Amino acid sequence: MKALARPHPHIAEARRFPSVSSLCTFISLLAMMCPRLANGLQLSLTHTPFIPVYQWLTCHLTHWSWNHYVWDIGLFVPLAWYLEQKHKKQFLWCLLLACVAVSCSVVFCLPSLTGYRGLSGIDSALFSLVLLILTREFWGKKDWTNWGICLIFYGGFFLKTGYETICGQTVFVSASTQMTPVPLAHFIGFLTGTFTGLFIHEKKKTY
Repeated sequence: MKALARPHPHIAEARRFPSVSSLCTFISLLAMMCPRLANGLQLSLTHTPFIPVYQWLTCHLTHWSWNHYVWDIGLFVPLAWYLEQKHKKQFLWCLLLACVAVSCSVVFCLPSLTGYRGLSGIDSALFSLVLLILTREFWGKKDWTNWGICLIFYGGFFLKTGYETICGQTVFVSASTQMTPVPLAHFIGFLTGTFTGLFIHEKKKTY
């Protein structure tokens, strides 16, 4: 009897469905469509120091407006799907660490806020993780053009975050009466993604 051939690496990767990122996307859409659900999932700082444990994680899946949601989910989906399919271990650790780190930074550093919503902190973490992965890859291949493009994206992130910190205005999302820019969440998310890329490594795949 002949042994079954193992699938080609690219075919095996294509079969992986990004279940975690898809679930996050579905819950965030559901929360956007059900305001009462969003109110229960957001990080309600008025309850400090007795904030429900689940809100430290679920707050990132809620948003203040459709404009806020579209910008956040528009970046989250491609980054999360790519990472979950190609670098799942790093993706899961990055997602978990960023959820906790961003929520902690908001609770302990921004006590004046009454509530926190949004995927932007998580987006920043995934963005920095993808940038680090690609920067290493292009450096190894001596692909200086794409490596330089990665550096431009690094610079763009810090320019954007610096502008939001100094001016108190968002660059992409339309501000609303409920929404206050939180560049600290973006910066903490970015650091978390970089930490994940530096210290958490994927196992080498064998086929």
